[in-house]
Amino acid sequence: MSSKQFSFSDIEAGKSYACRFLIREGLATTKLFGVIKTRDSEQQLAEIVDTESENVYVVKWEDCWDIDEVEWRDPD
Repeated sequence: MSSKQFSFSDIEAGKSYACRFLIREGLATTKLFGVIKTRDSEQQLAEIVDTESENVYVVKWEDCWDIDEVEWRDPD
């Protein structure tokens, strides 16, 4: 991971990014980690794939933090 903290406005097309994010379901909140699949700059929403469950969530930008570039590696 790099030492630079990214914001959604820093994200470049063609690169992969991941972040920690918060989902709210009723009164419960859960913190997750996932790969950013798409982002909507107009509505400030991101579609994020949770790395554990592989579920896809649509999350407000304000509910995301620790955005960083993904370094993909082959599992040798």
